[in-house]
Amino acid sequence: MEFVISIITPSYNQGEYLEATIQSVLQQDFPSFEYKVIDGESKDNSLQILKKYGSKLQWISEPDQGQADAINKGFRSSRGEVLGWLNADDLYCPGGFGEVARQFEQDSNLMMLYGDGYHVDAEGRLLAPYPSAEFRLESLAFGCFICQPACFFRRSLFEAAGCLDTSLHYALDLDLWIRFGLLQRQNPGWKFRYLPKLLALSRMHRDNKTLSRRGEAYQEIIQVVKKHFDFVPFNWVYGMEESSGGRFDGYFKRSPLDFSLCSKSALKWIWLNRDHPEYVFSFLADCLKSPRKSFTRLLQRTEAKQ
Repeated sequence: MEFVISIITPSYNQGEYLEATIQSVLQQDFPSFEYKVIDGESKDNSLQILKKYGSKLQWISEPDQGQADAINKGFRSSRGEVLGWLNADDLYCPGGFGEVARQFEQDSNLMMLYGDGYHVDAEGRLLAPYPSAEFRLESLAFGCFICQPACFFRRSLFEAAGCLDTSLHYALDLDLWIRFGLLQRQNPGWKFRYLPKLLALSRMHRDNKTLSRRGEAYQEIIQVVKKHFDFVPFNWVYGMEESSGGRFDGYFKRSPLDFSLCSKSALKWIWLNRDHPEYVFSFLADCLKSPRKSFTRLLQRTEAKQ
């Protein structure tokens, strides 16, 4: 039976980047993949770009309920054993599909594989590596170490998790990774593997969804983390407060060290964790034990990206 990888690109008014994204998929050297672009009835030049590629890809353009709905729709109509999605402004690196297929074909217990990613700007210039790490469910409460476009998973895992949550618009991938991890706890034979190989480029530009609506993104992340772990780490609250005035995006432009911002963040953090005083006291005790380490982390958080 032929081993197929199915790739979905959700898109809405991403004509500026869409063609480069499509080409990064079609230029892969692995022959057995299918590619679908699920467009949300774009008003820009996206349809003209899609029509250029004829039978090389499948596409539809119709209203949807957002990114998660488009991806779910694409996966439901696909046939691959292994799935992945590539947003319309991200890119795959050459030669990745062959390695992904080899890993899954050689290990029937491998359920999720993710590799390294690199942030690039609007023109494709390298910015910084994505902070990837070995899978540990509890660590997802503090940060997302899985670069979404560099992640592939079996259809059976995606279906067992119940697909993407269509009520989410920013933290849909983080929520899915957490639900994958919870399923792995119930199925200890399932393997999640980090592959230290560059598989994808994640575009960071000021118009992208998570940067242009940073405050909303942080609020949703906090909602997801609170739901699954029942507490909220300080870094998410600090990011939300930092972005609240619209001056700082936490990536290209970070706030300077500010006592008022730290105080507001601390009070909000305590309130959000009011049902878990033991977590609050434990965190504060760790800060007092290692004040230099805590201050260094805060300084790193406030350094501006050049």
